[in-house]
Amino acid sequence: SFAALREEVNWLLACGAPPPLVEQFGGYFGEWGMFTEEFIPGDDVERQVARLLRQGEARRLELLWPFVGWTAVECHVRFWDRANRHLALRNPSPAAFIVPSHDYQTGARLVSISDRSPCTTFDELLDRFDAAFLEKVGQARPELVGKVSDEMIFSAAVEALGPERAIPVLEEASSGKRAIAVSTFLDKLRV
Repeated sequence: SFAALREEVNWLLACGAPPPLVEQFGGYFGEWGMFTEEFIPGDDVERQVARLLRQGEARRLELLWPFVGWTAVECHVRFWDRANRHLALRNPSPAAFIVPSHDYQTGARLVSISDRSPCTTFDELLDRFDAAFLEKVGQARPELVGKVSDEMIFSAAVEALGPERAIPVLEEASSGKRAIAVSTFLDKLRV
């Protein structure tokens, strides 16, 4: 429907603002009911992991994994923030993120933002990421479990939100299920 198309275009415009989280919006062609968008080269994280393993690069994957996890969670938090901290990806799996492993300037991009659902707390946001991204890969590759620490995840949130906006979010989460880890991180951040 036109309303659904219009909503998707509005999301693409909002998430394409610098730093972009999705492909850049190209144009809308009403007579055909379609829009164009930028092509983002590179594999999503799921394909990237499979390719590295197929090429016998398990050690390289182990070294890259902290960067890949940090970058993906930072992108996940940025999207949640752009959605006014009310919506997030329903399933932030490795297939949902493109993280360039060879270009640290580009940043991560989301493959699609169409499967989003309500998400109003930082704990819920991280629970989704843990279950769909970190645990999924960890089940297949046990050597990667724990390589993306709580401290790295919280630092990615600080990068995504900036210190002034991240500290209140983390303080609110310090009474949740990650209370000890968040409090310890905040103590180190304030020093």
